[in-house]
Amino acid sequence: MATPASGAISMLNMRSEITRGTGAISMSEVRTRYGGSGAISFNELYASEGFVQTNGQTSTKFVTFNGWHAFQGPTGSVTPNESGGTVVIVSSAPGSRIYANFQVSGQTNNSLILSNTSGGATLSSGWTGTDIIRMVCGNTARSIVSQATTSVSWQGLTMPSSGQLHNLVKF
Repeated sequence: MATPASGAISMLNMRSEITRGTGAISMSEVRTRYGGSGAISFNELYASEGFVQTNGQTSTKFVTFNGWHAFQGPTGSVTPNESGGTVVIVSSAPGSRIYANFQVSGQTNNSLILSNTSGGATLSSGWTGTDIIRMVCGNTARSIVSQATTSVSWQGLTMPSSGQLHNLVKF
């Protein structure tokens, strides 16, 4: 579930929805997860959701997949795993989920795919790929290069075959 789209945002919201951690929280950690180094306002944190991606690698005879993908392999994993290897992105769109984030054989263009719970090609309600205004992967804001109803593509990151990345989506 993303942080509220309006009204008050608590430090608990930031801990549970942006950094996905436990215990004490600092604004420095929130700023890092937002993909920034300068000052940020609480307004910039509206409608944001963070998640942790644990990368894996799956190889076939012809291609190698690095990163996380719920259905291709599956490769790696994501926290929170709210629906079969996916992140449910907002409570106002029940079943909308992020389900793919991977790189094939050294390519640097990666995609987020948004889908409903039945895995269909379009969302029946709530957010779509065109609503995403910021994508952070590995604590770095990425340039969005393509947006459609069901997907968002960004560039500038070659997925590692292991380790964790802290990611964030802002609507």
